[in-house]
Amino acid sequence: MKTLLYMVLSALLIVNDLSSQQIILDSPVKAGELTLFPEMDNPNNYYYLSDKPKIATGANGKPQFSFLRYIENTKTATSTTTGSKSEGEGGGIVHAVISLDVTPAQVATAEQGLKSLNSAGKIQGPIIYTGGMIALISSIAQPNGEFTKTVLGLGKAPILDGQKASVSVLLNKQGAKILRETFNTPTPDMSISFEMSVSGFRKPKKAIIEANFDQIYEHRAFQAAVAAPVLQAEINMAFTDLVKSGAIKVINKGADEQMEKLIEDAYTKLTRMMFESTGGSGTPSLEQLIATAGNKPSMLDRASGLLNSARAEQRAENQTIRAENETRRNSNISTADPEFQPPTPEAENESTSVSPPPQTSNTPRPPLQKGKVGPSEHAKDHIKKNPLPPPSRFNDATPTRQEQALPSIAIAASFEMRKVRQQGMYRIDLEKWSKDNLTMRFDENFGTINCSECFKDVNLEGPYRQREITTFLDGSDAQDFGKYINFVNVLIKKKHESGELTQDELRIDKNNFNAEGNNFSMVYGWKNDKNTQKWAEYEYKTVWNFFGGGLIDAPWQKSNINTIPLVAPFIRSEILIESDPDIMLQKGIRMAEIKLFFKIGDKDQSKQVRLNMKQNQFSTSADIYLSRSNSEFEYEITWFTNDGKSKTSGMQKNNNSIIFINNIPD
Repeated sequence: MKTLLYMVLSALLIVNDLSSQQIILDSPVKAGELTLFPEMDNPNNYYYLSDKPKIATGANGKPQFSFLRYIENTKTATSTTTGSKSEGEGGGIVHAVISLDVTPAQVATAEQGLKSLNSAGKIQGPIIYTGGMIALISSIAQPNGEFTKTVLGLGKAPILDGQKASVSVLLNKQGAKILRETFNTPTPDMSISFEMSVSGFRKPKKAIIEANFDQIYEHRAFQAAVAAPVLQAEINMAFTDLVKSGAIKVINKGADEQMEKLIEDAYTKLTRMMFESTGGSGTPSLEQLIATAGNKPSMLDRASGLLNSARAEQRAENQTIRAENETRRNSNISTADPEFQPPTPEAENESTSVSPPPQTSNTPRPPLQKGKVGPSEHAKDHIKKNPLPPPSRFNDATPTRQEQALPSIAIAASFEMRKVRQQGMYRIDLEKWSKDNLTMRFDENFGTINCSECFKDVNLEGPYRQREITTFLDGSDAQDFGKYINFVNVLIKKKHESGELTQDELRIDKNNFNAEGNNFSMVYGWKNDKNTQKWAEYEYKTVWNFFGGGLIDAPWQKSNINTIPLVAPFIRSEILIESDPDIMLQKGIRMAEIKLFFKIGDKDQSKQVRLNMKQNQFSTSADIYLSRSNSEFEYEITWFTNDGKSKTSGMQKNNNSIIFINNIPD
């Protein structure tokens, strides 16, 4: 009991201390098995990434994993003349509880390794993720014998070290068949991949980003985004097209090797301005995942296609790197020794095969130079800028490029177009410390799951039949419970063919959220219902209770899906606050205070942040909570001058994600 209380209190303290983690995103270091980021105000303090996922285990020591494959008997329609059906309908449900755990031994080893990099360095604790996605990925054989990666489902990831979160995937019949077969092999082909967001600061860069929004919104990808959510990878591909066309310009005044990173920063900032995360978290609902619009594939199919395109691109890049390194090696040896004969491909098979390292934040892909596109062009440019050294028989100093691991996941977070559009030209000055997010990617294979009772096949027919409705929080996490949500009640009701009514109810609060691994369920039974499809239909509603007494009682909704993703009626929105250093210094501003005002339910709420120009802090951000139907909020700016006076903007209205505080009244 004491251990549980300690864990709960520690988690709450970590969440409350989130704002103090002002890490430098540009300066990660590797120590032991961990990736560390230094603190902005004290570079001797480091925070580690919790990037060691595993399937959680319950109190009985069994993995918290289940694979239910269900079969539903169906008859051939009377109007069909093609013969009887030999196979029923069905599908599968995969549920896994995932935890992110870094052991004390791993932290101790990392701290020892840190001493060799910074003798005064100390590890302060884990980085608190601001959000994240889980993707369930497997391979499917194609008719040509090749295997392609397929994204089977998406879910919300845990954000705290040691925290649990669940991913539930509803599979169609084919997906259930294929995935179940992989578990009959010693190495089942199923992985959990993570895309996690980390908040911090970027170092000043000698660069300017210019964007013409009038041209950007005309791109076909953004035209389609008006009607349906888009994936982060699709947004980035559109931005790449716009960079080539000149609608987005990155003016680099510094070193060429920074160019790729600058473009990535530009994509991140522009995405924030144009889009908001689906459901407030980037996790789409089940309906959005499987829905198709016209000839457009579903989001799962699009994510799989993007993943395989990225893998093919990296495979081609690795082939170019391999050929380049081989050319360097043979050139060095053959120039020094005329009698040297290059080995045959068979003899070189073992020595030339390279095992790519895991792809992490501190092993980036080789940067693309200005005006260079594609792996072959990059290779030519790289060789031109890095001429071979004087020949020697074995020149170990010859630099070689490292092959990169194939991507394990497409950038799968989904976004919806903001209702209010940007207009005209926009200029981003990166020559200052700026608040930003960094996306970290890592994955873990499930491996062999030694739990026979975790796998079940059921036939849905029979009087003992019951329907379990799985419920999980989507768009809400431990931070939300600690900041503005007291609890949510979920109710279901099923009216049977006889007229009899079955009801069930559950309550989710911060105490049972982690204890249950974000995995809740309700059930109703079979009461002489003759129509199987109608029996699957039910109604549900939610009642949300917020800090300060705000209450939202949602209306009843109909559904026939056995999963209810709970989405809070308010979206957690990050508001960026930007200032121009030149204007602040010219006007003699030493500090600025920004107050944000919004409502949760019918209760007024406020958030306050400060910028300290004396400490070179010219940008920051604040999380507020906005209604899904109305993104408008109010704010007030107070500027404090060097002579001890102050100026105020008065109450202002805004529905954008960025506030510029440069318009200082005289």
